[in-house]
Amino acid sequence: MLSRGQHSIELYVKSEGQLTLASGAYIDMVSYWHLWNMSKSME
Repeated sequence: MLSRGQHSIELYVKSEGQLTLASGAYIDMVSYWHLWNMSKSME
């Protein structure tokens, strides 16, 4: 799941260009926050 998401983010950044780098970083941050939340609720 995670690797698929990372792959699509990379493709998106490559296709959209440098303008998307900021959005890609934001997406990574949000994805990390969701993963952290999920792992916390699983405890």
